[in-house]
Amino acid sequence: MKAKRSSKSPEEINAALAAKKGPISKFIAKNYRHFNAAALLDAAKGYETHLAAGGKMLVTLAGAMSTAELGISLAEMIRRKKVDLIVCTGANLEEDIFNLVAHDHYERVPHYRQLTPGDEQHDSSAGT
Repeated sequence: MKAKRSSKSPEEINAALAAKKGPISKFIAKNYRHFNAAALLDAAKGYETHLAAGGKMLVTLAGAMSTAELGISLAEMIRRKKVDLIVCTGANLEEDIFNLVAHDHYERVPHYRQLTPGDEQHDSSAGT
């Protein structure tokens, strides 16, 4: 027996679902149509269905993302009951502590990967 084919295209279905949502969902529904981009859209729909059914969400993080202010997004997701548990590496915890203590004093150091030991000593002495 053949599956019944929908008369609407996936793009039309996605646009209808996104119509009630914000600008990011609308952008994704319109433009994320192929390969990995379409997989992201499918995952987002599955995530939404999972939460609507009372499911819980675990987020895992590896690598230091605190300097990217990831906590701002995660805090909002936690408040909205979209994330229930976070598992992270020590790099994230270490950066969170530095962020709490010295957030307003962070200075961006372009090309930090090319600093010599002398450059780092100079920056340390200068209070940078």
